[in-house]
Amino acid sequence: MPTTDSIDYKDVFSRLLGYFKPYKSALAISIVGLVIYGGVDAAMVKLIQPLVDTAFTSPDGSMLKTGAWLILAIFFIRGIASFVSGYGLAWVSNHVIEKMRQQLFNKMLSMPVRYFDKNSSGSLISKITYDTEQVSLATSQVLITIVREGVTILALLTVMFYESWQLSLVFFIVGPLIALVISVVSKRFRIISRSIQQAMGQITTSSEQMLKAHKIILAFSGQVKEATRFQIVNKNNRQQAMKLVAARVSSTPLIQFIGSFAIAIVLYITSYDQMRETLSPGSFITLVTAMGSLMRPLKQVSKVNAELQRGLTACASVFGI
Repeated sequence: MPTTDSIDYKDVFSRLLGYFKPYKSALAISIVGLVIYGGVDAAMVKLIQPLVDTAFTSPDGSMLKTGAWLILAIFFIRGIASFVSGYGLAWVSNHVIEKMRQQLFNKMLSMPVRYFDKNSSGSLISKITYDTEQVSLATSQVLITIVREGVTILALLTVMFYESWQLSLVFFIVGPLIALVISVVSKRFRIISRSIQQAMGQITTSSEQMLKAHKIILAFSGQVKEATRFQIVNKNNRQQAMKLVAARVSSTPLIQFIGSFAIAIVLYITSYDQMRETLSPGSFITLVTAMGSLMRPLKQVSKVNAELQRGLTACASVFGI
């Protein structure tokens, strides 16, 4: 089994994308839905500026009436886009997993006897069940979040630069720090994910051996020995799982804390008269709202990164046969 560092995850991801080729049309429709969903979120933020600057100065309240209809239309479009993208990507990913499992099963049928002597049946069963299930996460929910939140981030950045490109540049001060955090956490996720896979294989192997040799264990009073052995692998799995949780839950608040510096700097710079003269109240509120709204997609991307790394590690395990 190759080590984590020896795996080319770019190659694994490229090979995984090859499974999507037969479903390009459905995938394209789903991605369009994701793009619309992400763009609509930014449109809601952009709507703040005209509402604040002109709605309450309009003598007949026409802008507020228009805004009411726009909000209804925006959420209707958002709902349709959410359904199309969510259902479409789930449909594609389930077909991909079905094909991958069948190919894996067929290949195992033709493997030589020495391969099964070298690898435990528990670890092989884990590849068909657990590993392919982790791939499903990488091909459905992960893709939904990455594409949708990625578009939202780009759209919000566009809104920010439209309102004030000078203040928007502040965001790029903290951008490299956020990228560094995600990079470090990603490597940690890959290492722990591979350890969890190995631990799950050990649990499956230990359970299978106990069930097959149950009569022998009873005959030789080996219950304590088998229970102790299972306790060791079970505890190891729990420890690896908690390491993954610790890395995931610590990355999100760290990214949010770094991002809060951008908002704080913008507020401080805007306190000067020269800067306030270039911004209307609506533009300033829109800019700050867009910066604050960036925290949610950044949080989602950082959280889904754990599942992506787990899915890619599972892909490497499946493709390694």
